[in-house]
Formats: sequence, C-alpha cells, structure tokens
Amino acid sequence: MQNVVVYLKRVEVSEQKGGKKELERELSRCGWELFRKGLTEQYGLDGAQMEIVRNAHGKPYLPDNPQIGFNISHSGEYAACAFAEIPIGIDIQQHRRVAWERMAERYFSVTDQERLAEAKDAETLFFRIWTEEESYGKWRGTGLSGSLGTEKKEGFCTHFSPEKGYEGAVWAAEPVKICMKRIEP
Repeated sequence: MQNVVVYLKRVEVSEQKGGKKELERELSRCGWELFRKGLTEQYGLDGAQMEIVRNAHGKPYLPDNPQIGFNISHSGEYAACAFAEIPIGIDIQQHRRVAWERMAERYFSVTDQERLAEAKDAETLFFRIWTEEESYGKWRGTGLSGSLGTEKKEGFCTHFSPEKGYEGAVWAAEPVKICMKRIEP
C-alpha cells in the first residue's frame, strides 16, 4: 500500500484585510508553501528551484522528477498538498451553505442523487461525493467534466476529514494510506 503524505495548514485572514479575494490568494500561496516544504522534507529537494510544468488541463507536475506525485487543493480556511511516489489527486472541501441540492441535480448521476435522497446526513454525503469527483479528475489530470459520477472510474479513493465541516479525498491507481502533517500557522 502506497503512503500519501498530506501537508495541511489552516490559514486565517481577517475579513477586514481584503475579504474573500485575499483569503483565496493566501490559500493558493500557502498551497505552494506546503509544496516547497514537502519537497524538502520528503525528498530533500529545493522546491523553489524545481521546474513545474502544467498539462493541457492545468495539472502541475515535475518533468525532471516524474517519480514524485503531488497535488494541491484548498477550501475554506485550509490549504493542502499531497505527495506520493505515484500520481495522485487531492481535493478538500469545506461544507458551505450552498444550494447543494440544486448542484447535485445538475451535476450528479442519478445513482448519486438517489444516494443523497436516502442519506441521514445528505449534506456531508454531497461534499464526500464532490471530493471524490474532484480528486478523480485531478488524478487523471483532466479536472471535472460533464455530468459527475457518470463514467466508470478506475483506481481508488481514500477519504479524510481534517475537522468537522470539511471533507477530503485522495485518488490514486492503488489503495493508499494517508499520513497527515499539520503545519501550524
């Protein structure tokens, strides 16, 4: 079983210091900070000196180190960067007060919509399914496409939750064990 190390950091930006746009910038910056930290700790490499290339759909990879799989995600107040020795996709989502029922009707397969209708905690299940779909698309390097949940998937999904109100998922070609490394602000 492959190990996946997930670096996780909570980011706090005051609403008065620029609001949502500033938080998004800080989360993105933090994701790349976690990338550099993880490269140093896991592989002894200087992330600031690494060439990063993006595929046609925007997925970053290291052309000079193809044995290093990594992926970045952020939502709410968390940034995450996952590392493995195989290609991976990671997604983290904060449970937000969104019109998730309408989103599920629009984007989810009939099977997933039925699962939601029968669930005790449909909101948590919605975000669990969403992170599965996003991490799968990021693993494949294609992002989200069309109607979610309609294609037959290959590989394996492993879920995690950094705290109540957040769902996370890592997708890979084989089962993985997640080791979380929380980085203090």
